[in-house]
Amino acid sequence: MIIKAIIFDFDGTLAKTNEFHLQTFLMAFEKLGLKIKRSDFTKKFGMPGDLVTKELAEKYKYHDHMDKITELKRKIYQEEFAPNAKLVDGAEDVLKFLKEKGYMLGLASGSDRKPLESVLRDASNYFDYILTASEKTKPKPHPEIFLKVAEHLGVKPENCAGIEDAFLGLEAVKNAGMFTIAASYAEFTHAEQNCAAPNLTIMDITDLKQIFNTFPKEIDLNS
Repeated sequence: MIIKAIIFDFDGTLAKTNEFHLQTFLMAFEKLGLKIKRSDFTKKFGMPGDLVTKELAEKYKYHDHMDKITELKRKIYQEEFAPNAKLVDGAEDVLKFLKEKGYMLGLASGSDRKPLESVLRDASNYFDYILTASEKTKPKPHPEIFLKVAEHLGVKPENCAGIEDAFLGLEAVKNAGMFTIAASYAEFTHAEQNCAAPNLTIMDITDLKQIFNTFPKEIDLNS
């Protein structure tokens, strides 16, 4: 397998935001006097927030509160957590390294574009194409978002590596026919990563500099 492009997930993989999103949901439900379990949300990492809200509302029969939950969680995230959201340590250096090596870089995120860009800032310049939940793609584990990014990069799926932290995201990468890399350094999500049987697991985002130290990168799937 020859890798010419690398497609990143955002929350947990590139940004330290998993805990923030979890707390946002818990606070929004609590302020409305509604109860959910912490595990209800952690099992859904990788899904767009609005879809998570819908599924939890259906599970707990909170249909009448959906609009209020959505509005409140966005308000809480912007006021309480967005100002402190940061990239994973070493992420920007890795992006710069991979770009200089010659790799096409893509971003495939279940987050909305505005909060994502507020964290990326100048690092967004390293990406050749960014696709988010704001563009209304099918949610992970459906491969659509990864396939669309690959299409815009002009690279075949079999020549792409997808880096994800959540089970649903890893399944999406696999379903897209790409080389699958699990980010085990992310919060909460590493316990279920083995269930997705990734091709490779990294302990730190800087491991990518050693893995993709040449361009293009030939990877032996049997090794």
